[in-house]
Amino acid sequence: MKGSVALSLLASVLLFSFSAIAQSVGVGTETPNANAILELVAPNNNQGLLVPRMTTVQRTASTFTSNLSTVENGLMVYDEDLNKFFFWINDQWTELATGNLNGLPDQVGHGGKYLTTDGSSSLWNDIDFSDLINVPSDLLDGDDDTQLTDADIAALGYIKSADDADIDPTNENQTVSAGTGISVTQTDEDFEVTNTSPDQTVVLSDGGSGNVTIGGTYPNLTIDVPDNLDNSDTNEIQDISTDGTAGDITLSDGSTLTLNVDDADADPSNEDQTVSAGTGISVNQVGDDFEVTNTSPDQTVALSDGGSGNVTIGGTYPNLTIDVPDNLDNSPINEIELPDQTSQGGNFLTTDGSDPAWTAIAETQWNTNGTSINYATGNVNIGSGTIPTSPLQLSTSNASSTTPQLTISESNTTSDASFTMNNAGNAFTLGVDGTDDYFKISDATSLGSNDRVIIDNLGSVGVGVTPNAQFHVESGSSESTTVRVTNNHDGAGSKIGTLIELDDQGSAIKTGVYNNIDGTASSTQQVRGIYNLINPTDGTTYGMHTQINATGTGIRMGAFSDVRAAGTSSSLIYGFRANMDHDGTGDSYGLYAQMSGSTTGTRYGVFTDGEDQNYFSGHVGIGDQDSDVELTIKSFDLNSTLPLVRLNSGANTSDAGISFSVTGGNEYIVGVDATDDYFKISDGAAAGSGERFTIDNSGNVGVNQSAPSAKLDVVGTSEFNGTVDIQSSLDVTGQLTVTNDIEIPETNAYTYASAQTRQASYHPTEFQVMRLDGDTEDLVSPLFTTPYVYFSGGGGSGLAYATAPIKLPDGAIVTELEAWLFDNNATASRFARVNLYRSDIGVIATNSNMAQVETTAESASVQELNDNTIFFGTIDNDNYTYRILYTSNDDASDLQLHGVRITYTVLQVD
Repeated sequence: MKGSVALSLLASVLLFSFSAIAQSVGVGTETPNANAILELVAPNNNQGLLVPRMTTVQRTASTFTSNLSTVENGLMVYDEDLNKFFFWINDQWTELATGNLNGLPDQVGHGGKYLTTDGSSSLWNDIDFSDLINVPSDLLDGDDDTQLTDADIAALGYIKSADDADIDPTNENQTVSAGTGISVTQTDEDFEVTNTSPDQTVVLSDGGSGNVTIGGTYPNLTIDVPDNLDNSDTNEIQDISTDGTAGDITLSDGSTLTLNVDDADADPSNEDQTVSAGTGISVNQVGDDFEVTNTSPDQTVALSDGGSGNVTIGGTYPNLTIDVPDNLDNSPINEIELPDQTSQGGNFLTTDGSDPAWTAIAETQWNTNGTSINYATGNVNIGSGTIPTSPLQLSTSNASSTTPQLTISESNTTSDASFTMNNAGNAFTLGVDGTDDYFKISDATSLGSNDRVIIDNLGSVGVGVTPNAQFHVESGSSESTTVRVTNNHDGAGSKIGTLIELDDQGSAIKTGVYNNIDGTASSTQQVRGIYNLINPTDGTTYGMHTQINATGTGIRMGAFSDVRAAGTSSSLIYGFRANMDHDGTGDSYGLYAQMSGSTTGTRYGVFTDGEDQNYFSGHVGIGDQDSDVELTIKSFDLNSTLPLVRLNSGANTSDAGISFSVTGGNEYIVGVDATDDYFKISDGAAAGSGERFTIDNSGNVGVNQSAPSAKLDVVGTSEFNGTVDIQSSLDVTGQLTVTNDIEIPETNAYTYASAQTRQASYHPTEFQVMRLDGDTEDLVSPLFTTPYVYFSGGGGSGLAYATAPIKLPDGAIVTELEAWLFDNNATASRFARVNLYRSDIGVIATNSNMAQVETTAESASVQELNDNTIFFGTIDNDNYTYRILYTSNDDASDLQLHGVRITYTVLQVD
């Protein structure tokens, strides 16, 4: 630097008057102290010295400290983050102590503590002798006021009242802890035990006369008294129990009281006894009466005093039978006897309503012939008094009877048990065939020939054949119809020709109807497994109705078709075909499947496998019964996250897509390309040709780009009409044209991926001169086209100042100050300088120098000077203003300002 830089710098920043005497400089005084090189005096005693301020990062930055050495020892700055002064001493920063300067740590807030050291620095620690362990010996001599003798800490006073100065624990107030949340507290002679969780308290207090009173405020209080500490049973808490011994009352030593009052006098006559005769039967006595009760069934027998030594027997149950012995007491007056049986052989006993009597059997109408008997005239009724209308009539009226009305039994296991019905024409025999033990109906006078119906011993039924299934029908060669069901019911309601219900719970295959029809290759007749001809007039009509209630694990098939065409047959094959001709107003269903239940398996309304194509000539609705387009898909699942349609190629080498095309137009494929597993919209015959739209497996979207490298990768011109909301980064390789305003919310400001470098340039003509009262200098330029300015008219003996405001984006970081200066002045004390300043808003004399460049030697050329060490480099427009200050001689045309440029970086839109 040329001349006294310190003098000029102070004058430019503080703008205060000064006085110099010899080598002493005074600011605010005309008589500076001769022993001081600089003395500062506040004119109104309300100002101080404000040294350079920095953040911790700025103070410790290598760009700053690398320029410092022992030459700068004594350099002082103020750290704004730590609010402390620091000196540069021997290549490091040393903190200026703000506490006591007698070598001790700060004593504020540390009363009653003692001084210790960690080996490198001293610190204050709390005094804690509560555990009475490792107490210093000088505190155990009974002197509670032991003075520490260390000369450096004598001013701290005394350590007083250690927990146990006399080593006697009996006179201390101790806190006894029995675990987390439990404490014991003594008050005089009382103790209180407290548990904070749950909130419980036990209080032991002096109850007088040597007693202890136990109290508490917690929910559950249980007092456990020792069994018998004083060998006295009179003051114990006893348990009362019984050992089952009659008449015993025992009070035993300890805590047991045995009390038995089952039958103290061993006399059952004065007891209320309950007599039980088994489950549900009881005998109860009321006075001299007894009552026997059975709860299942509800029956009661009552024995009561009938007077004169008699017993009255009563009851409320359905069947009462009294069996009295013949003559135990040899007295006939209380017996039940039959009339005299003498000469009454063959007669039967009857009664006239009051007395029994023997009656002869009337003359019979049965005729006998050897061992045979027949009823020649009239009809016979067995089982009731109803006049029969048939030669033999069997009638019964017993409710819920399971006894057959007629039993035919053959004791020889090889003989038939049957009967024949013959109307002088065909004879039919019904019964059990002794040869195979099957029930049969035969068109003959005996079983085993012309059997029409056969039921085997497994319950299988055969019509025309011995069954090999539960129901087996076989027709002869003359019958054209094997099974025919005719239902002529013409009323309202359902009409079912054949109803098959499979309730078997096994795991085998269940088949409701199975048709196995063999035909010759030359047959031209129609062969029908099932043919239904239905002509109803009302009600629900089923061509075939199958209900399966199986609960096992086997396969259930409501209808199963196994249709095969052997050889090279060109015939049409239908697994299921429905032809409907409906002229009414109701709906028609070619196939209707309705499923319900709580199965965890998959329900298939239609399942096909192995087909080439599926053809629907009309509209198809999935979840929609009223589809008015070719295909409608609707879901009624609430809060479902499953897709409505899933396309899966079944192999990772095949595409999965949908084709869209208009006759004569382009074909578009929408789906997943198997070659790269990308979702694509393609203008071609496959998903991998003519890609127009691509989504890769990382979420990148490409428009006319088959391999997008960004979230949105567009090849070609893009046009957006309307609002475009960009939540993340936007990378435009080509030109971006925006016809309307771009609005970036403050809460979501647009940021760059990396810091962007910006520059702000200032022409010399943007500077304005700053004059003090009485100054005459001005900032001039020789011509309007001259690209520089200088100071003129100031007299040439002082300094002149010019300033220009700067407006940088909030949050920008200044990285460099550049200035183009011309200094061709030979006077050593003259120079040209540019400073970048920051000033607090609304506060006087708070300028902070951020950067500075100046000429140090004369030159006939313009010098480009720069400063990369920036203090307070982050722009904060909320609290500060910023300006450029140009300083030079007040009248020198050979000291010129040619321009200033500030370089900064931004992360947000500026």
